[in-house]
Amino acid sequence: MRVGSGTVNPDVRHAVRQLTRVSRQWGRHGDRRAIAMVVELSVMADPADWVLEMSITAQALDGVYGRSAAGVRARLEQDRLGRWQDLADAETDSEGCISEWRDKKLERGLYRIVFDSDYYFVGLGLSAAYPEIIVTFRMQDETDAYLIQVMLSPYSYSTHFRIA
Repeated sequence: MRVGSGTVNPDVRHAVRQLTRVSRQWGRHGDRRAIAMVVELSVMADPADWVLEMSITAQALDGVYGRSAAGVRARLEQDRLGRWQDLADAETDSEGCISEWRDKKLERGLYRIVFDSDYYFVGLGLSAAYPEIIVTFRMQDETDAYLIQVMLSPYSYSTHFRIA
């Protein structure tokens, strides 16, 4: 399939490869033609109209009580030339989630979330061995949505990273 003349956006090239793989799996000419039409239309469109942006959702879970950890303070930071720059502060909601970071425009790079576990456990009348839990991760694709989960307890923690 010919995408057009000139320079092709690497994101478009990636989408074409993925759609080509899918069309081979389907094995029908009609499906291939439909996919080719979608790709051609997306190439003709303004890239700002169809490129999805990265997003982050964070979630804290309470390993002591087996529930969502509401009220955990967290800070999102990005590595800028070897220094961590604060991007946003938030607090987990009743579901233990920080969803307002989904709307932030982010770029590829190294990020970290600093969870204030000390503040959370002091509020429960407990003392924590880890006053902060720092989860560092790399964002590699502008179209991915990232979910970072942390399970908190006073003397241990675990993390889970998922790309949607």
